[in-house]
Formats: sequence, structure tokens, C-alpha cells
Amino acid sequence: MNHIKIWITLLLINLPLIAQGNFTNWGNTNRILVNYFEKVFEDEKSKFLQCVALENLPPDDQIYTDCKISEVLVDSAYILSKTKRLDSCDVSENLTSEDQKKTNCMISRNPVPSELLDKFKKFESKRDISARYPKDMIQKEEDGYVIVKFDINQLGNTVNHEIQEGLCGKLIDPQTELKPCEKFNDSSLQAAKKLKYLPTYYKKMPITHKGVKHRFTFTMRGISNPNIQISPKSARTYSKLLSAIKNNDFGTALIIANENIENDSYFIYQKASIKFSQKKYIETMELLEKFRLSAMNKGKEIGEQYYVSSFSMRVASLFSLGRYQEIIDLEKNYKIYTANSQRSTLIYSSDRRITANMLSMTNFYMGIAYINTGNIPKGAFHLTLASRSASSQAQSDYYDSFIEQISSYL
Repeated sequence: MNHIKIWITLLLINLPLIAQGNFTNWGNTNRILVNYFEKVFEDEKSKFLQCVALENLPPDDQIYTDCKISEVLVDSAYILSKTKRLDSCDVSENLTSEDQKKTNCMISRNPVPSELLDKFKKFESKRDISARYPKDMIQKEEDGYVIVKFDINQLGNTVNHEIQEGLCGKLIDPQTELKPCEKFNDSSLQAAKKLKYLPTYYKKMPITHKGVKHRFTFTMRGISNPNIQISPKSARTYSKLLSAIKNNDFGTALIIANENIENDSYFIYQKASIKFSQKKYIETMELLEKFRLSAMNKGKEIGEQYYVSSFSMRVASLFSLGRYQEIIDLEKNYKIYTANSQRSTLIYSSDRRITANMLSMTNFYMGIAYINTGNIPKGAFHLTLASRSASSQAQSDYYDSFIEQISSYL
């Protein structure tokens, strides 16, 4: 892999982190990557089915297998969702015409055994319910999510509910550390009891499906003010700082930032962005962490784009320093952020697209970090996410050229 690492180091750094113009590559996937994930999906599915066969369970109990669906299979399904039809899907002939339209048998982003096993048709949502945001948590500007486990009976109703997990934290921050909490549990349980599904079918007959998990996400997106909030005293000075940065007058910009760095957290952020432009990556990361801590300690409301761009600069800095494993170590919290972003009902599509564009290069850096440490499937996964959210034609073309270069490894 050394020649890949050298090639990336020489050519990558000058691509922009932030979206440029109105270009969109939304949802498009490089054909090389599609072919790769189709093969990976079938290989991993075959391994899963072989494991199930060795358990010798009764056929109608195979959905409760102890065999694990691999992370590689999950990633493949995520990439292929809405495009790959499940050959094993067995649709009941007794469904109404309206319900038949909903049973398209496409692989979901997070597959479960009933999607992979023969003669089964996985449950599908018929009525989705948004959980009520507790008033006290809105006042505290607290985010979080809850996973509720329940059974779906033959009528498509949910029964036997229990809380599987409840966590709170700043979900608009890709680096957030979530902590256990129970503040959203009651609201989630009430919503879970109102969910309605088309039941799981086995041999075209409805069956009870036990142990289904549903995530309810609570985020202040769309409720809180995403704009910069700077005191009137600092506003004029901050405008001068932005003007100096725009004109590449980093000397003046640093003087302004240093003189006001104790007045407002955003001056710390802008100093970090200056150091990043100057390729002083260690200082950049130190300042970005100071920015996050300062905002939290002062109870300051920071817009999601600043959390996302801070994370992007941190990943880019680590990449430039060749610290690939540290990039990989960031993925755990990053996955929590992206999972909850997709499930949020409060984030507007335009906001989601902006943050996705900002994270395009971040996913690209993550992909290369994985490839350089020998994990090709995970690298290809992040390259796909990068390609789908390219912010310019030049960026999209660059991704395609790189994917072509490494195609022999896929």
C-alpha cells in the first residue's frame, strides 16, 4: 500500500474542505464502488447463511439466530440500499394493494436476519411516530437518543416494550461523548406503543417478530438558532477578523484573534482556521479542542456547521501528519453523529446537504486512512460517502480518478 500513501500525500491536500458553489453529486455512486459492494454483500451474506445453517434451528426460528451480521455486510447494505432487491423476499398474496406498494423488498440500510433468510419478508413501517420532545430538555438544550426494543405481533402492533439504551449529548457535534440518561425514556416508550407495521411474513403468513429495535432521536436542530451569537461589543471586531482572513491577511487576523480570544469562543475557532491555512496542524488541533471546551464551559450555543468544520479540520490535520490510526479512532463518535443526523426529523434537507458537503473530504481522508492501514472494505465505504457528497465537479472527478487508481485492490 505504500505507493497509495505516497500518491495521496502528494496530491490530496489542496482540495477544499468546504462546499464550493451549487454543484451536487447527491446520491450518485461510482460504478467501480457499486460493483465492489455488490460482490462484498453477496460474499458476506453467504457466510451468514452458512453460519445459520450450521445452527440447525427450525426454519421459522432462524430469524433469532445467534449468527452475527458482519459490519462489512452492514456497510455494503447501506451503500446498496434503495437499489438492491432481495431475492429471498417472499411477499404475502393477502396484502392489500396499498400495502403491496410498500413491500418493495429493497435491502435496508441496517439489515436484520429476516431480510437475508429465505421465505421471510421483514416487517415494514406502516405508521411512523415522532416522540414528543420533553419541555425541560428543550429548555436545557439537551440532545439524545433512545433505543426501544419490542415485539411486532401478527397484526403489526408493537408489544412487550423495554428501553434498550438511552444516551444524552450534543448530537450536532461529530466528536461528542454521549452519557447514559433517562430523560427521553418515557416519551420514547409512549411513541413506540403507537408505531404500526406491516408484520414479518414467513411463507406468506404473518408471524410475531421478537426483539425489534427502534431508535428515537431528539436533537435541537431546527429548534435552536444556528447563527453565530456574538456580543454587540465583539461583533465589529469579529467582522474585521473575517475580512482579514478573506483577504489572506493572516498577520492582521492573528493579531485581532489574539487580542479578543478571551472575549468569545469564535475568535478561538477563527485562529484555528488561520493556523490550518498556514499548515500548522498541531496548533490547529490544540485550538479546535480549546474552542469546543470554551463553548461548553460558557454554555455557548454553537451552530452545527462549526462543530462539523472543526471535526473536518481535525481529521485533515491528522491526515497531513500521517496519523492515520487516530483518524480511525475518531470514527466511533462520528458514526453516532451520522446515524442520528439521518434519523433527525428536525433537520432541513438543505442543512443536511451543507453538512454532508462539508464532510465529503473528511470521509475521503477516513477512507484513505483505512486503506493505508489495510482495511479495504472500510476504506471503500468512506470513499463512497465522499463521492456521493462531492461539492464540486473537480472534487468529484478527483475522487473518480483516485478510485480508478485503487480499483485493482477492490
